[in-house]
Amino acid sequence: MKRTRITMKTVALILASVITLLMLFIAACTSQNQETPIPTGTPTPLPTTTPAPSIDRPAPSTPPASTSPGQSAVAAAPAGWNRLAIGESPGSQPASEEVVVAGSDNETQALAGILSNQSDISAVESADLKDYLVVGLFRGVTNTSGYGITLQELKFATGEVTLVVGLSNPSKGSETVPATFTSYDIGKISRSQLTLNSDGSINFIMTDNAGNKLAQTKYTP
Repeated sequence: MKRTRITMKTVALILASVITLLMLFIAACTSQNQETPIPTGTPTPLPTTTPAPSIDRPAPSTPPASTSPGQSAVAAAPAGWNRLAIGESPGSQPASEEVVVAGSDNETQALAGILSNQSDISAVESADLKDYLVVGLFRGVTNTSGYGITLQELKFATGEVTLVVGLSNPSKGSETVPATFTSYDIGKISRSQLTLNSDGSINFIMTDNAGNKLAQTKYTP
Protein backbone atom coordinates (compact mmCIF):
# COMPACT_ATOMS: atom_id res chain seq x y z
CA MET A 1 0.00 0.00 0.00
CA LYS A 2 1.20 3.43 -0.97
CA ARG A 3 1.07 6.00 1.82
CA THR A 4 0.19 9.65 1.18
CA ARG A 5 2.56 12.03 2.85
CA ILE A 6 0.96 15.07 4.38
CA THR A 7 3.23 18.00 4.27
CA MET A 8 3.12 21.25 6.25
CA LYS A 9 2.02 23.04 3.15
CA THR A 10 -1.02 20.82 2.92
CA VAL A 11 -1.98 21.46 6.54
CA ALA A 12 -1.71 25.20 6.01
CA LEU A 13 -4.03 25.02 3.02
CA ILE A 14 -6.59 23.03 4.99
CA LEU A 15 -6.54 25.53 7.88
CA ALA A 16 -6.90 28.42 5.49
CA SER A 17 -9.92 26.77 3.90
CA VAL A 18 -11.56 26.17 7.27
CA ILE A 19 -10.96 29.75 8.37
CA THR A 20 -12.40 31.03 5.09
CA LEU A 21 -15.55 28.87 5.51
CA LEU A 22 -16.01 30.14 9.07
CA MET A 23 -15.69 33.77 7.97
CA LEU A 24 -18.24 33.22 5.19
CA PHE A 25 -20.63 31.59 7.66
CA ILE A 26 -20.31 34.47 10.15
CA ALA A 27 -20.79 37.03 7.39
CA ALA A 28 -23.93 35.26 6.19
CA CYS A 29 -25.43 35.22 9.69
CA THR A 30 -24.66 38.89 10.22
CA SER A 31 -26.23 39.85 6.91
CA GLN A 32 -29.40 37.91 7.73
CA ASN A 33 -29.79 39.69 11.07
CA GLN A 34 -29.37 43.10 9.45
CA GLU A 35 -31.90 42.38 6.73
CA THR A 36 -34.57 41.12 9.08
CA PRO A 37 -37.35 43.75 8.84
CA ILE A 38 -38.42 45.41 12.03
CA PRO A 39 -42.17 45.29 12.41
CA THR A 40 -43.70 48.69 12.07
CA GLY A 41 -47.18 49.89 12.65
CA THR A 42 -49.30 52.99 13.11
CA PRO A 43 -48.81 54.27 16.68
CA THR A 44 -51.85 53.86 18.81
CA PRO A 45 -53.18 57.39 19.42
CA LEU A 46 -53.37 58.50 23.01
CA PRO A 47 -56.88 58.90 24.33
CA THR A 48 -58.06 62.49 24.13
CA THR A 49 -60.10 64.22 26.80
CA THR A 50 -62.94 66.45 25.71
CA PRO A 51 -62.81 69.66 27.79
CA ALA A 52 -65.79 70.26 29.96
CA PRO A 53 -68.07 73.02 28.64
CA SER A 54 -67.45 76.36 30.30
CA ILE A 55 -70.15 77.67 32.56
CA ASP A 56 -70.78 81.39 32.75
CA ARG A 57 -71.07 82.16 36.42
CA PRO A 58 -72.57 85.49 37.46
CA ALA A 59 -70.15 87.87 39.12
CA PRO A 60 -70.70 88.22 42.87
CA SER A 61 -72.96 91.12 43.59
CA THR A 62 -71.82 94.01 45.76
CA PRO A 63 -73.78 94.05 49.00
CA PRO A 64 -75.85 97.19 49.48
CA ALA A 65 -74.67 99.84 51.88
CA SER A 66 -75.72 99.23 55.46
CA THR A 67 -78.60 101.45 56.48
CA SER A 68 -81.00 101.71 59.35
CA PRO A 69 -84.46 100.12 58.94
CA GLY A 70 -86.58 102.18 56.59
CA GLN A 71 -83.66 104.19 55.19
CA SER A 72 -82.36 104.01 51.65
CA ALA A 73 -78.67 103.86 50.71
CA VAL A 74 -76.82 107.07 51.56
CA ALA A 75 -76.18 109.38 48.59
CA ALA A 76 -72.72 110.71 47.90
CA ALA A 77 -71.78 113.89 49.75
CA PRO A 78 -72.05 117.11 47.71
CA ALA A 79 -68.98 119.15 46.81
CA GLY A 80 -67.60 121.07 49.77
CA TRP A 81 -69.07 118.68 52.35
CA ASN A 82 -66.55 116.34 53.95
CA ARG A 83 -68.88 113.88 55.62
CA LEU A 84 -67.83 112.63 59.05
CA ALA A 85 -70.91 110.73 60.21
CA ILE A 86 -74.46 109.95 59.15
CA GLY A 87 -77.16 107.85 60.78
CA GLU A 88 -79.48 107.97 63.75
CA SER A 89 -78.98 107.84 67.47
CA PRO A 90 -81.37 106.99 70.32
CA GLY A 91 -82.15 110.02 72.45
CA SER A 92 -84.30 113.12 72.74
CA GLN A 93 -81.88 115.86 71.64
CA PRO A 94 -82.12 117.97 69.61
CA ALA A 95 -85.90 117.98 69.97
CA SER A 96 -86.49 119.63 66.57
CA GLU A 97 -84.58 120.44 63.37
CA GLU A 98 -81.29 122.12 64.21
CA VAL A 99 -77.94 123.16 62.78
CA VAL A 100 -75.06 122.70 65.24
CA VAL A 101 -71.73 124.36 64.37
CA ALA A 102 -68.47 123.51 66.15
CA GLY A 103 -65.14 125.26 65.77
CA SER A 104 -63.40 124.36 69.02
CA ASP A 105 -62.62 121.21 70.98
CA ASN A 106 -65.33 121.97 73.57
CA GLU A 107 -67.91 122.45 70.83
CA THR A 108 -67.01 119.24 68.99
CA GLN A 109 -67.15 117.30 72.28
CA ALA A 110 -70.61 118.71 72.97
CA LEU A 111 -71.70 117.74 69.45
CA ALA A 112 -70.24 114.25 69.83
CA GLY A 113 -72.13 113.87 73.12
CA ILE A 114 -75.40 113.69 71.17
CA LEU A 115 -74.22 110.59 69.31
CA SER A 116 -74.11 106.95 70.39
CA ASN A 117 -72.05 105.34 67.62
CA GLN A 118 -68.43 105.24 68.76
CA SER A 119 -66.90 105.57 65.29
CA ASP A 120 -69.07 108.64 64.62
CA ILE A 121 -68.04 110.13 67.96
CA SER A 122 -64.35 109.59 67.19
CA ALA A 123 -64.70 111.11 63.72
CA VAL A 124 -66.28 114.27 65.13
CA GLU A 125 -63.85 114.65 68.03
CA SER A 126 -60.76 114.16 65.85
CA ALA A 127 -61.79 116.59 63.09
CA ASP A 128 -59.25 119.18 61.93
CA LEU A 129 -60.54 122.47 63.41
CA LYS A 130 -57.68 124.60 62.12
CA ASP A 131 -58.90 124.51 58.54
CA TYR A 132 -62.52 123.38 59.00
CA LEU A 133 -65.74 123.98 60.88
CA VAL A 134 -67.78 120.93 61.87
CA VAL A 135 -71.48 121.24 61.07
CA GLY A 136 -74.17 118.89 62.35
CA LEU A 137 -77.60 118.70 60.68
CA PHE A 138 -80.27 117.17 62.90
CA ARG A 139 -83.83 116.24 61.96
CA GLY A 140 -85.18 116.27 65.50
CA VAL A 141 -86.75 113.60 67.65
CA THR A 142 -88.89 110.86 66.09
CA ASN A 143 -90.87 108.17 67.89
CA THR A 144 -89.32 105.25 65.99
CA SER A 145 -86.14 104.45 64.14
CA GLY A 146 -85.93 104.55 60.36
CA TYR A 147 -86.01 108.29 59.73
CA GLY A 148 -83.11 110.03 58.03
CA ILE A 149 -81.62 113.33 56.93
CA THR A 150 -79.02 113.75 54.18
CA LEU A 151 -77.28 116.86 52.89
CA GLN A 152 -77.85 117.16 49.15
CA GLU A 153 -76.54 120.61 48.24
CA LEU A 154 -74.35 123.39 49.63
CA LYS A 155 -74.75 127.02 48.61
CA PHE A 156 -72.21 129.68 49.64
CA ALA A 157 -72.93 133.40 49.75
CA THR A 158 -71.56 136.38 51.61
CA GLY A 159 -72.28 135.90 55.28
CA GLU A 160 -74.27 132.66 54.85
CA VAL A 161 -74.23 129.01 53.91
CA THR A 162 -77.42 127.29 52.75
CA LEU A 163 -77.63 123.56 53.40
CA VAL A 164 -80.31 121.77 51.37
CA VAL A 165 -81.31 118.45 52.90
CA GLY A 166 -83.41 115.47 51.90
CA LEU A 167 -85.62 113.79 54.50
CA SER A 168 -86.51 110.10 54.45
CA ASN A 169 -89.18 108.19 56.36
CA PRO A 170 -89.54 104.48 57.14
CA SER A 171 -90.95 102.57 54.18
CA LYS A 172 -94.31 100.87 54.58
CA GLY A 173 -93.95 97.53 56.31
CA SER A 174 -90.31 98.07 57.31
CA GLU A 175 -89.07 97.04 60.73
CA THR A 176 -88.56 99.92 63.15
CA VAL A 177 -87.68 100.26 66.81
CA PRO A 178 -90.35 101.98 68.91
CA ALA A 179 -88.21 104.49 70.79
CA THR A 180 -87.07 108.11 70.47
CA PHE A 181 -84.36 108.69 67.90
CA THR A 182 -82.64 111.64 66.26
CA SER A 183 -81.14 111.35 62.78
CA TYR A 184 -78.14 113.36 61.62
CA ASP A 185 -75.68 114.17 58.86
CA ILE A 186 -72.41 115.64 60.15
CA GLY A 187 -69.59 116.99 58.03
CA LYS A 188 -66.88 119.59 57.93
CA ILE A 189 -66.69 122.70 55.74
CA SER A 190 -63.43 124.41 54.84
CA ARG A 191 -63.02 127.80 56.49
CA SER A 192 -61.55 129.07 53.21
CA GLN A 193 -64.97 128.67 51.55
CA LEU A 194 -66.68 131.00 54.03
CA THR A 195 -67.21 134.73 53.56
CA LEU A 196 -68.09 136.36 56.90
CA ASN A 197 -70.47 139.19 57.65
CA SER A 198 -69.05 142.54 58.70
CA ASP A 199 -69.43 141.50 62.34
CA GLY A 200 -67.37 138.35 61.73
CA SER A 201 -70.36 135.99 61.88
CA ILE A 202 -71.92 133.64 59.36
CA ASN A 203 -75.44 132.22 59.10
CA PHE A 204 -76.01 128.53 58.48
CA ILE A 205 -79.48 127.97 57.00
CA MET A 206 -80.97 124.48 56.59
CA THR A 207 -83.80 124.04 54.06
CA ASP A 208 -85.63 121.15 52.46
CA ASN A 209 -85.75 120.52 48.72
CA ALA A 210 -88.74 122.83 48.35
CA GLY A 211 -86.84 125.72 49.90
CA ASN A 212 -88.66 125.67 53.23
CA LYS A 213 -86.44 126.84 56.06
CA LEU A 214 -86.04 124.14 58.70
CA ALA A 215 -83.44 125.72 61.01
CA GLN A 216 -80.90 128.53 61.19
CA THR A 217 -77.83 129.15 63.33
CA LYS A 218 -75.61 132.23 63.53
CA TYR A 219 -72.01 131.38 64.33
CA THR A 220 -68.85 133.43 64.83
CA PRO A 221 -65.72 131.42 64.04
